[in-house]
Amino acid sequence: MDTDQASRPRLASAIRRFAPLIILGWVAITVLVTVAIPPLEVVERDHSVSLSPPDAPSVKAMTRMGELFQESNSESVAVIVLEGDEPLGDAAHKYYDSLISQLKQDPKHIQHVQDFWGDPLTAGAAQSADGKAAYVQLNLHGSFGQAEANESVQAVQDVVKNTQAPPGVKTYVTGPAAIVATWGRAATARSFSSPWSASG
Repeated sequence: MDTDQASRPRLASAIRRFAPLIILGWVAITVLVTVAIPPLEVVERDHSVSLSPPDAPSVKAMTRMGELFQESNSESVAVIVLEGDEPLGDAAHKYYDSLISQLKQDPKHIQHVQDFWGDPLTAGAAQSADGKAAYVQLNLHGSFGQAEANESVQAVQDVVKNTQAPPGVKTYVTGPAAIVATWGRAATARSFSSPWSASG
């Protein structure tokens, strides 16, 4: 009992004597953890996993179909939609052709471009009845929700963002892969936003 009571003042005295070193040690650990370990949102973004089970019959069928038609081996699909205030004319077609050309030059992210609107035989199938909208479907690298698929979606969005559309034409990137990528970004932003941040 006496030994226990005697050790307590010694411990308190040691803590008091080495308090600056203890505080510096905790600060050093905090700095080390902050610098050496990546933030959770970065880990989530870079190592996200597929949301589609590879053994699901529908996923297997889509992958098999892509292989048989020699188009892709991924179920990750995005769609670019062009919408005009008026029926899409020559300027819209030139813009569309520019997008397609850039996408085909990016095999790292794009596996296949279903260019129906660019072919006179199939153009009607990719254009709305009033002629004011058209679309192109893309098979991307990666599986839904995976970092690779999200990166592929971002590459498509960058092409659209950096290519000037003609007046009166709006362009949208949509489809399953784009929607899942957007959900992932929104969830990450919401999860890691500061509780003190201003809300509008």
